[in-house]
Amino acid sequence: MSPRFLKNRDTKGYRFGVVSFDCSERPHVHIFKGRNSAKFWIDRNGEAEVEFFSNEGFSLKQLRQIERMVKENLEQLRQEWDEFCSEYSG
Repeated sequence: MSPRFLKNRDTKGYRFGVVSFDCSERPHVHIFKGRNSAKFWIDRNGEAEVEFFSNEGFSLKQLRQIERMVKENLEQLRQEWDEFCSEYSG
């Protein structure tokens, strides 16, 4: 995974990021902690919106915490996605 998003934020040990081959998908963020991972869309039809996509190992409580962090940092996540993926779109 690269790059790491929200580097200057307290993310409670969660790592947020994306991989370059994902730039052809709609904007999203992967979240990792230990062996667990989740994915949230951060866009729907061009509108900034958070939507759960997948979970591998996180508890419901952890997913709620992650979703809250994604929503609280949505603008920054979208900006970081756009900056990173602009390098791969053309």
